Amino acid sequence: MLNVLFPDVQAPEKNRTDIVQAVLQGIPDLNAFPGEAGKTATDTIKINLGTPPSSSPNRLGVLADDTAGYPNGRRLTDDVVDIDLQVVAGALKGNMVPLGDGVDQNDVPFLTEFPYLAAPGPGANPDAGYGSKLKALAEVGSDNPVSVAGEDEDDGATSPAVWILLGVGALALIGVAYAVGRRAATA
Repeated sequence: MLNVLFPDVQAPEKNRTDIVQAVLQGIPDLNAFPGEAGKTATDTIKINLGTPPSSSPNRLGVLADDTAGYPNGRRLTDDVVDIDLQVVAGALKGNMVPLGDGVDQNDVPFLTEFPYLAAPGPGANPDAGYGSKLKALAEVGSDNPVSVAGEDEDDGATSPAVWILLGVGALALIGVAYAVGRRAATA
C-alpha cells in the first residue's frame, strides 16, 4: 500500500520480518527475547536494561545507532512516528528514505520533574476552548444540559455532507484496493 501511495519510497514488499522484529519481537542482539520466546510476536515495549543511557540521544533511536532509544524502550524525545514510518519503508533492510511526519522535536520544553510532559494545549485543556465554556456553564449551576455543538439546535440526524464524505471515502478505498489488486495480479 505504501508503494501504491508513494511510488518513490520503493519499500520492500516481501519477507518483511524486519517490521515484526522491530515492533513485536525486538532487535536481535539488542532487546529481543532469547531462544524460543523470541520467536513469539508480543506487543510490548522491550528494553535492554544493560544498555546505558545515551549522553547525546538521537531522536531516531536505533535507526541512528543510538541503542538506548526506540525501539529499545521509549524516551520522551524519541520520534516514534518517524522511526516506525522508516521501518515500514524498509530502513532495516537498507532502504533509507527521509520519511517522516515533519515534527522533529517537541514544541514546548519538558518539565524538570515528574510527569515531565508539559500541560496539553487548547482543545484538551479544561481551561481553554470548549473546556472553559463547559466549565463556566457548569459552575453557574444550571440544570440545563450543556451543548457543545454551537448555538443552533441539532435534531441528531446525520447531515447530508457527512453522507457525501462517507461515500467519497468509500469510493477512494475501493479504488485503492482495486489498484493494489491489479498490481498484485501483474507482479
